[in-house]
Amino acid sequence: MTITSDAVAPLIVVVGATGIQGGSVIRNLNQSPVKYRIRGITRDPNSGKAEDLKRLGVEVVGVNIVPSNEPAVRAAFNNADVVFGMTTISWHNLSADVEEAQGKLIVEAAHAANTKLLVFSGLPNVTEQSGGKYTKVVLFDSKAKVVAYARTLIPTIDVQASGYMSNIINPQMGMRKVGNNQFIWPAPVAEQSIATRAYPSIDTATDYGLFVRHAIESWYEASCVVKQDTFLAFSENCTHEDVKGTLENVLEATVTLLGAPNDPEANRAKLAAMRLPPQAVDAMVDSVGYMAEFGYFFGAEEREEHLRTKTEVERRAGRALRGWKDFIGDHKGRTLEHAAERNPRPVRASRTCAFLAKCKCLFNNIQ
Repeated sequence: MTITSDAVAPLIVVVGATGIQGGSVIRNLNQSPVKYRIRGITRDPNSGKAEDLKRLGVEVVGVNIVPSNEPAVRAAFNNADVVFGMTTISWHNLSADVEEAQGKLIVEAAHAANTKLLVFSGLPNVTEQSGGKYTKVVLFDSKAKVVAYARTLIPTIDVQASGYMSNIINPQMGMRKVGNNQFIWPAPVAEQSIATRAYPSIDTATDYGLFVRHAIESWYEASCVVKQDTFLAFSENCTHEDVKGTLENVLEATVTLLGAPNDPEANRAKLAAMRLPPQAVDAMVDSVGYMAEFGYFFGAEEREEHLRTKTEVERRAGRALRGWKDFIGDHKGRTLEHAAERNPRPVRASRTCAFLAKCKCLFNNIQ
């Protein structure tokens, strides 16, 4: 354990401390040989997860990061050497303006505290990188805009999370049992790209924080100079057909993989029939479309610098990043349990809220 209260240790402020990404950051910093003071920001400082963090030595601060709370947010960032920032957004109000305002508040609070480095959980700007073809993936674009704004004020490293492996055990999004050792997996990917388009993915709770730790520690090792401003957090880059094969091998079962319709309008009609809000339908249609055409990271995961980063992250951690075989093996029971619980009927209006609460996991922010 390296979390300390020693005033000479760097103070790392972690937004979303009880969530998937923030929790991963704290756990991995705690496993580092470098000593850190850690302040965890969460909306509920009395939750069970918050109490667990306190027992680790984390200073837990309860604050909701919204513009109306600006004084409390600034106070929570006071004296921070490094800030890990991330944003969340509601599928009931899928507004880029709301998420950008939240992100800019984090940036400005970090800047006001004279923070030396901001590590932000961003994503690609799909509108820009697709040449304006896909403009509705607001969960990605808004984060990219926050990162661009941050870089005008403070040294910033963007650590972009790939697809969550944990979606496979999500009761609303994962597999569905249809018979004895037979499952259907309705994957959020176009039918045409199931076997051809590789998708980067990560065991977020375990490994995302390793990339953030590497970003922070490599920055310190470079005398506080940002030498690489974007890190792509992924452990595997494989097709959904490949994942299906791993599922079948580990679970000793037959899995039928169902993709989204290739035609955007057919996909739109299918999603609209689930009574999702129009903005959620637009976002999901464009997400499936852009990923099929360009790839999740627009092919950047194949560049040498990002492949090298993976190796460096593993070297720093002293272990390999976890792949699909590891994840499915460790969660075999939960995968089967949730698959058996899933109702095969279409989502009704009474279930829409629960569905939307899980939908955001598809686009990573979760947190």
